[in-house]
Amino acid sequence: MLLVWAWSGPANAVELSANSAFLYDANRDALVYAKNAREPIAPANLTKIMTALVVIDAIRNEEIAAQTELPISVDAWQRGGAPARVTTMFARVRSNVSVENLLKGLVVHNANDAAIALAEGIAGDEPSFAQRMTQKAQELGMTETRYANATGYPDSGNQTTLADQLRLILHIIREEPELHGLYGVERFTWNNITQRNKNPLMREIEALDGFTAGFSETEGFAALGTLEMGGIRYVAGIAGAPTEKDRINDMKTLLVSTFSGLSIRPVFTKGETVADAKVYGGSQPSVPLVTPGALHALIDLSHKEDYSFEVVYDGPLSAPVQKGKAVGELRLLSKDTVIFTSPLVTGMQVPKGTLQQRSMDAIAELFWSVFR
Repeated sequence: MLLVWAWSGPANAVELSANSAFLYDANRDALVYAKNAREPIAPANLTKIMTALVVIDAIRNEEIAAQTELPISVDAWQRGGAPARVTTMFARVRSNVSVENLLKGLVVHNANDAAIALAEGIAGDEPSFAQRMTQKAQELGMTETRYANATGYPDSGNQTTLADQLRLILHIIREEPELHGLYGVERFTWNNITQRNKNPLMREIEALDGFTAGFSETEGFAALGTLEMGGIRYVAGIAGAPTEKDRINDMKTLLVSTFSGLSIRPVFTKGETVADAKVYGGSQPSVPLVTPGALHALIDLSHKEDYSFEVVYDGPLSAPVQKGKAVGELRLLSKDTVIFTSPLVTGMQVPKGTLQQRSMDAIAELFWSVFR
């Protein structure tokens, strides 16, 4: 049986145009806000973040060197260069460009010719490189992500979620600081052509030091961004924004408190009891459900409205119950829309009860099943 506990608390809804979004506190490892973050999306240009990470892996594994020069094939030029009228580093067809410069073009210019040339140079062809990208995603726990190409061009084989993209960004921030740094480069000059960073958020959000933005014909505008504010590293993402302006405004709402008027406030501390779950056949009739980590939420202190909180679990739980087992979910709703979820775990162990206790639970269950 699915059981729901509900109550209200003072807070104000976060109004975003995007269909899905998140805000994450990387210092506390706390999800501050989430909206449809596990819904499938087309990664579009966000794909190139994984492309860059796989290139870094290839360099580290000595498959290729940063100074190795790779050829710009006719295909890379036609589909990713000047003839395609897409973001490009304007590499000449059949010329050779170093991996280092291709990587900078990929990250700073969102260069599609660089993405294809790197894929071909490292894996032989783009589909084989895409398989590496998907494999890397699985290694990082990005279970809902798969890649069909290195550019993010429309393909039914490309799929991800914002929750998976958060995993990718956190990995780069924590494990690949040099790659993270590339995303903050303001401009890159190659072959006497200087181009500014193609991430439009870099010129709109002060202190932003990565990552990128994208667009899908079917799903609209998307973005991922990170900055440090007050000594805390935040990561935000949105997808499905109707316009470019909406994308910028939504990211400002999440990342810039002075723009949005919102503040991050604690909701529950780590290990705090949120509700009690009924236990069937146990030494005690219930077990506390607690938060595995500290939870924070975006609230508007000048415009307090009511949020509603729900605790959902499939109960009663059958004894024995192990401590720390994820059995439920805390949901934060605004106007009947779930805008944040967090797992709830059992706060203690509940062994099987005595024969008498189990018999009483069986009788009670039978009684309620008759009159339910």
